[in-house]
Amino acid sequence: MSVQIREATESDFPAISEMVLAAFGEAEGREIVDLVADLLADPTAHPLWSLVATDDDQLVGHVLFTPTLIEGASREVPSVSG
Repeated sequence: MSVQIREATESDFPAISEMVLAAFGEAEGREIVDLVADLLADPTAHPLWSLVATDDDQLVGHVLFTPTLIEGASREVPSVSG
């Protein structure tokens, strides 16, 4: 096994969708696929990193990091979630 990490490309999205559906099932997986698609398309989400893991050119993992805002009792704290 030789896992490589690289930035995701638009052409990875079908494989990312298939992997998410396989991992989470049709109902929940479809919601997650839609969320990922929405985040990638939304300019206000400004994805910082969309990374894929591949093994022998087959996609085996995906992570998407986007900015988030944590609301606290006294102030909001910028952060990144993935």
